[in-house]
Amino acid sequence: MLMKTILCTFLALTIFLSGYSQTSEEYIKSANVKAKMNDYDGARADLNNAILLNPSADNYYILGELEYFNNDFTAAILSFTKTISLDIENEKAYYYRGICFINIQNYPSALEDFNQVVKINPSLPDGYYERGLAKYFLKDLPGAVIELTKAISLRRYYPEAYYTRGFIKTELNDASGALNDYSTAIDLDPGFDVAYFFRAFLKLKIKDYKGAINDCNIAIRLNPLNASTYQCRGDALVFLNKKTEALRDFNHAIDLNNTDALSFASRGYLKALLADYQGSKADFDQAIKLDSTDSDIYFKRGFSYENQKKYNEALDDYNKAIELDQKNTEAYLHRGLVKINLHQESSGCADLIKANESGSKEAEKALRKHCK
Repeated sequence: MLMKTILCTFLALTIFLSGYSQTSEEYIKSANVKAKMNDYDGARADLNNAILLNPSADNYYILGELEYFNNDFTAAILSFTKTISLDIENEKAYYYRGICFINIQNYPSALEDFNQVVKINPSLPDGYYERGLAKYFLKDLPGAVIELTKAISLRRYYPEAYYTRGFIKTELNDASGALNDYSTAIDLDPGFDVAYFFRAFLKLKIKDYKGAINDCNIAIRLNPLNASTYQCRGDALVFLNKKTEALRDFNHAIDLNNTDALSFASRGYLKALLADYQGSKADFDQAIKLDSTDSDIYFKRGFSYENQKKYNEALDDYNKAIELDQKNTEAYLHRGLVKINLHQESSGCADLIKANESGSKEAEKALRKHCK
């Protein structure tokens, strides 16, 4: 009789336990715990179980967020797409799906999503900011500036938007506007080391070498591990004829990042100035091995050849620099000067005119001297 009672109790407990299953909410709580423990696969499995029990827009969105923050952008796009199919006005799903599209370089789809974000919520600054980024990647630089300006009008404290707009204005050759934007970003966030770096880079471009060095010094104090900042400061020091200090910066930049092609190119140019032509060649060869698509590398090597009066070699490099970047004003300027030295006056003057049209003061002077 006792054995029969125990057997019945065991069977009843087995039936009860086999009928128990976790709820959708319990799976979500479990996923949250696992996500905090960096157990992405476990958290994702729990969220998929939650969706099996409750395939709601909210649950698909939670899964998409998990995938997005773990850089699983393709999976996140699928989850956010499912969210949107169930909730067509879900601005956050459009927003994060748009960022995922940017990360996989599908810029047209990103633009479509951010169009939806600002349509649903026209007062959201981040929607215009991200739409500006999408337009930038689609080469619509004036359109990108308009979007970022709208974002700033909606949120005055927006250092990232000022910095990004400054970056785009630099590409539009609006140096004054870019400097103002970088400066505003820094005023809003004095610890914004990237803004100091890009303002330094712009100052270098407009030949404010002391200003560039000052900004690099601050950027280095804020972030001493950014190799590009040392490379930028080294370039400025070269123009101020402080070759020993410049070499120290280039060496340090390469120590920090030995895959930075521009640091090798800058050091190669400096070594040529120091008459270390073998070392110069080795650095330029390494720079091109690391990145054969950077216009500035060929420009620097061409400039080095020009200073050595190796005009044919310089011409080849300036041609390549312009082939890679048809907006490289300095390459047009120096190609024009090299052509004139090679007695190709007509073609050389055409290059100087092109550089002058892009705002080069040196090209204007060269035109008056060589192209009367």
